Amino acid sequence: SNPGKQPYYVCRARAYQLLGDEAPFNSTEEYSAAIHAAQLGHFPSTIRSYKRAIELDENFLWAHNNLAWLLATYSDERARDGKAAVSYATVACEKSDWHCWSFIDTLAAAHAECGDFDSAIRFEEKAGTVAGPEDLPAVEEALHQLRRRKPIRQE
Repeated sequence: SNPGKQPYYVCRARAYQLLGDEAPFNSTEEYSAAIHAAQLGHFPSTIRSYKRAIELDENFLWAHNNLAWLLATYSDERARDGKAAVSYATVACEKSDWHCWSFIDTLAAAHAECGDFDSAIRFEEKAGTVAGPEDLPAVEEALHQLRRRKPIRQE
């Protein structure tokens, strides 16, 4: 279910569109705009587009996750908001029934941004229990950093 590897969200939006629900399709357009803005390094625009995607389709969990990741890990401290990141990441984790390691990893990063490293480590350890073998090195790297009481930052 990694949108970077498979555009499942486009297929999901088209399926809803066939049922007469345009919101997921419109949300996908905002999500795509967010990804494009992020690639250009325009993170304030990225954040706005993710928020609009969520407003259009509250069940588009990758938008929640990606917004939470930016709010927790953005290199510019003026844009980070750990409390909001925890909120968005928690929604993604709960609505996915805690089955997506990436969502749980984001929740760990959000807690670290808030300075709650004990919770961050606990969630990162949980992420490791649901991550595939190819993702375990990323989990181990995050755990190493969190145990050193260092928040996760994107470059």
